[in-house]
Order: sequence, then structure tokens, then C-alpha cells
Amino acid sequence: MANQKLLYRLLKLIALLKQEPPKSINYMANFLESSSRTVYRYLELLESVGFNIEVDKFKKYCIQDNQLIAPSNFNTEELSFLKELLLSTGKEK
Repeated sequence: MANQKLLYRLLKLIALLKQEPPKSINYMANFLESSSRTVYRYLELLESVGFNIEVDKFKKYCIQDNQLIAPSNFNTEELSFLKELLLSTGKEK
């Protein structure tokens, strides 16, 4: 279950970072309901799998739209579907 929650949060973070304007660490932490340290760990993880996380002069973060995932972002309905799918995985034994 922990891996599913992590994947869900990472997908939410990717979608958020692909939307303008760039986001601060505190904004992302509030959005994900986590600590700022956790957001830094998520950003490091995304970079380690090939995302180019950009930081502007105001220390706000984004992912350029032309990177790795298409379509460029997930809408609320798509995120809800992904969450339901991830949370339902593995319930049967």
C-alpha cells in the first residue's frame, strides 16, 4: 500500500509541476499534504528517473511540457481514476 501512495503522490507532483506557473516547495508540500523534506526527496527521485526539474531564480520548480509523459498533464478526473486504481490494487488475496 505504501508504494501505491508514493506512486499516486509522484503522479500528482508530475501533473502539478507541468502546470504553469512554477511552484514553491511549500506550495507543493501543502498540495501533497507532506513535509518540505519529502517534496525534496520526491524531486530527487523524479530527477533520478529522467525528469529535468527546472528551478527559477525565485526557487520555484517546474517540468517543461516536452518531457517524457504525454499528455502533458492529468486532469482531476484522471487523477481520481489513477488513485482509485492504485488503491484498489492488491486487495484480493
